[in-house]
Amino acid sequence: MLRGAPGDLAVAALEIATIECPDLDPQPTLKQLDDWGARCNSLMSVLHLLYGQLCFSGNQRDYYNPLNSCLNSVVTRRTGIPITLSLVVWHVARRAGVVLDPIGLPGHFVLGVRGESLYVDAFHGGRLLSREECIELAAQGAGVDISQDRSVFQPVPAAAVLFRMLNNLRAIYTSRNAYEKALHVLDLMTFATRSAELERERAQMQELVSSRR
Repeated sequence: MLRGAPGDLAVAALEIATIECPDLDPQPTLKQLDDWGARCNSLMSVLHLLYGQLCFSGNQRDYYNPLNSCLNSVVTRRTGIPITLSLVVWHVARRAGVVLDPIGLPGHFVLGVRGESLYVDAFHGGRLLSREECIELAAQGAGVDISQDRSVFQPVPAAAVLFRMLNNLRAIYTSRNAYEKALHVLDLMTFATRSAELERERAQMQELVSSRR
């Protein structure tokens, strides 16, 4: 899942969603995204459809709800967090023939418009940002100065996007004492990245799960 091709990004995201929604059928979500994309022929038409007509928005009131990390729920409820809303825009735009690149800013997630210095902020109404506005956003939201770090604006590989989604769920489930779900997340993370720190955390989580059975 975490080693798939970029075209499998939405499919892999829906696999991650099965941690929260174990009976999930991915096909209705994928069909809905494709249908929306078939109605568009440009970036502006994608943004107009998703935000002007369908009223997608960032979930600021219930930001840490795990459903915000589930692509199926984001499509149904039309709200989510930056990374999942970006996946919606990315997939619909891709279906419409528009190429967007995932960009992982510190504390935020946007989409770069291929060949231009413009970025789609999917969490804040699909607004278009300049690079300078992205730098300001990172400074305000995460307290990080990225003005001299051009690497931040490099496209994020599909596996890294999925890993970031898992990391979000890991923090959410741990904070909610949902240890079995957190263990499932850590299983996927340790499979994708051989990290001694993650292995230790997974072992500790396994002990917590076992102690509650």
